[in-house]
Amino acid sequence: MLPPYDYPLMAPQRWKVSDWKNARLAGYRLLVKGVAIYGGDGKPIPRDLQLGNLRDTYYKDAYGSLDPPLADAAANVIALPQQAHRKKSHRNGKPRSRKRRR
Repeated sequence: MLPPYDYPLMAPQRWKVSDWKNARLAGYRLLVKGVAIYGGDGKPIPRDLQLGNLRDTYYKDAYGSLDPPLADAAANVIALPQQAHRKKSHRNGKPRSRKRRR
């Protein structure tokens, strides 16, 4: 009988596949030692990836792109007024000296 998988939440995005295997599959170590991990394209991953990057391959395979849709991105942009940047000057119009007065 297999031990239960007692992790109701996904592992952190920054963990690598090897970290996940070592931390979460310790009870299955003899069963998963030679197991291949597959990306979204159905091919074995060529190297030890971060879990977030591996998960992205499944999203990309299902939806075609990892970029946000342009229409949605443009609708969420807030136009800020342009401000003229002026160099701060002293009252007489000359730039302030960097020397410190005593």
